[in-house]
Amino acid sequence: STPRPTSTPRPTATEIPPTPTAAPMGQPVTNGDYEVNVISMRTLDTVYLDSLYHWVPTEGNMFVELGIKVVNLNPGSPVSIAWGDIYVVEEDGNTWYPNWGEFKPVASGIEVAPKSLVFRTLEDPSEPVVFEDVVFIRAIYGVVKHNPTTVLFGFGDAPLIEILVP
Repeated sequence: STPRPTSTPRPTATEIPPTPTAAPMGQPVTNGDYEVNVISMRTLDTVYLDSLYHWVPTEGNMFVELGIKVVNLNPGSPVSIAWGDIYVVEEDGNTWYPNWGEFKPVASGIEVAPKSLVFRTLEDPSEPVVFEDVVFIRAIYGVVKHNPTTVLFGFGDAPLIEILVP
């Protein structure tokens, strides 16, 4: 015969850190110092810098252009963030700062279409994006193409934003 158990062990309390959930594109996120919103996304077949220089993504890759609006929640106290801290995280965990981009600081209440900004090659990830009130950013990333592709967008230490690329 099988002996009867004397008591049932009690569960052990385990602390599991919460997994951050990325916000959907179009929903602003904040870190308390600034509010970040990805306001547009499109894929590009070719990136043209001028009539002589253009880039086409290699097989299995694509270019994703993001239009970003960032609002300083502490006006009068300038925000400075490096291009290297304006990044995307691919599904496999690889992280990239933009290959090309530009930004335009404006006063609160002024709207700018990010795709109207004339972009340039970004060679130094420590180069800063500086603004006092609001900044609009055009950033172009090279990423691996999936069907569909999901990337996470990060701006400094603000929560991540999920971008679904059809």
